[in-house]
Amino acid sequence: MSSYSITVDGKPYSVQVVSRAGNTIVFSVNGRQHSVVVTPVTATSLARSQRDAPASASLSPELRAPMPGIISEVKVREGQQVELGDTIVVIEAMKMENPIRAPRSAIVSAVKVAKGQEVQGGAVLVEFS
Repeated sequence: MSSYSITVDGKPYSVQVVSRAGNTIVFSVNGRQHSVVVTPVTATSLARSQRDAPASASLSPELRAPMPGIISEVKVREGQQVELGDTIVVIEAMKMENPIRAPRSAIVSAVKVAKGQEVQGGAVLVEFS
């Protein structure tokens, strides 16, 4: 079993990897077990996943939160041009920061969230024109 000491937002955590089967990792953080599926993300795989996504997802005028959490950063403003894969907002969920990326090139027409705001999964984060 591998052990790590990590620091998130200045707070230290003791992490032990309990098991790994393929892309599924079971780990213990300060005695509490969690399971995650890990998929490496590269610029190529991001572009491929966006290219292969249903047209309705990439053409949607809204970017929605994939999970509940707290907005820790808003990286865009109204009127800003974004490109496929640009980080739009960062959501903190389960003590992890999750960058939410642009599904396509577009112009941000409205920012619907602010730093520190709690959001539910599916909440509209930004609108595109």
